[in-house]
Amino acid sequence: MRLDSVTEALPYTAATRTPRPPCFGHQGQTIPSSSFLSSSHIASFPSNYQPRNLSFHTSLLRGIQVFLMKMRVPYTGLPEALVPRKIWFWVVIINMGYLNSVLSTSGNQLEDSPVSGGGLSQNGKFSYGYASSPGKRSSMEDFYETRIDGVDGEIVGLFGVFDGHGGARAAEYVKQNLFSNLIKHPKFISDTKSAIADAYNHTDSEFLKSENNQNRDAGSTASTAILVGDRLLVANVGDSRAVICRGGNAIAASRDHKPDQTDERQRIEEAGGFVMWAGTWRVGGVLAVSRAFGDKLLKQYVVADPEIQEEVVDDSLEFLILASDGLWDVVTNEEAVSMIKSIEDPEQAAKRLMQEAYQRGSADNITCVVVRFLASPANSTTQQQMCKD
Repeated sequence: MRLDSVTEALPYTAATRTPRPPCFGHQGQTIPSSSFLSSSHIASFPSNYQPRNLSFHTSLLRGIQVFLMKMRVPYTGLPEALVPRKIWFWVVIINMGYLNSVLSTSGNQLEDSPVSGGGLSQNGKFSYGYASSPGKRSSMEDFYETRIDGVDGEIVGLFGVFDGHGGARAAEYVKQNLFSNLIKHPKFISDTKSAIADAYNHTDSEFLKSENNQNRDAGSTASTAILVGDRLLVANVGDSRAVICRGGNAIAASRDHKPDQTDERQRIEEAGGFVMWAGTWRVGGVLAVSRAFGDKLLKQYVVADPEIQEEVVDDSLEFLILASDGLWDVVTNEEAVSMIKSIEDPEQAAKRLMQEAYQRGSADNITCVVVRFLASPANSTTQQQMCKD
């Protein structure tokens, strides 16, 4: 079956609905409304479309149905954006790989209940806690990592939250390999920022190689924090977020990578991609984050280059929150910091955030990591007072 024959078989009519946000194509041009499909043709394929076998046909139709359901519209309805005829087929094909992995891969199955834990560094300079729950979902695609290592005589803390999409495989791989790749980097201590960037891209490359042609739509965000001496380096791709409390104030330590951001959209378009509205702004009409591990089909546009911010660990730095968007979809940075200011135990703080997100109706998996920096005895009273103000 030739791909172009299927494309040409799809009938279309001029759009008569209320105009929607435009589809941004290569170089930012918009596609005229006359080239949009009508809703009646998205619900079924034309009679002259003859697949090679019935099972493929059934799978394709089921995939389209699930795709529309994931965008929270009826199967017979139209997605939030009217999809341009000349790219509709490719949107379907891209989504089929993603949807098949969603249908066949359930992520980490919920066993008993949310998990939590924590610990204290050997040098007594920081403590940490984590809490993770599938939330209202039947499968789990969030992963986390809390790790303390000794590297060249330094006590190093490594913390991360990884939110998978298209199945759990990518997030699990990043959890298992990213920090190991990082601490093995020859410049980890001397040039930590470069080491982090290299480790992100190396891990992404190795994941893509390991998958061959399977799970081509599996991907993952990452929000990581590396503690080396009095330095805190936060790196991220995607929309898992890092927030710090310094001097009693909530400060974003990372930026969510979304396709509608001016610089991200420009980068995607310069690489030959496009951003369009489908319930939210998406790369290729598919992916709601503009940077991630994995996502082989979109790799030319969805990169794993991290943005890295550095903070000085001093007595004004109280704690750090890393969390998946299951928290940030329903809780603001300021609310999250305010909720846990008075909670000294970071495990209990992480559980508090997780429970609050669930109670507020978060529809996603929820994973939180909290790292509390322990003040020197001379300044501990001052810091506690600042957190209560």
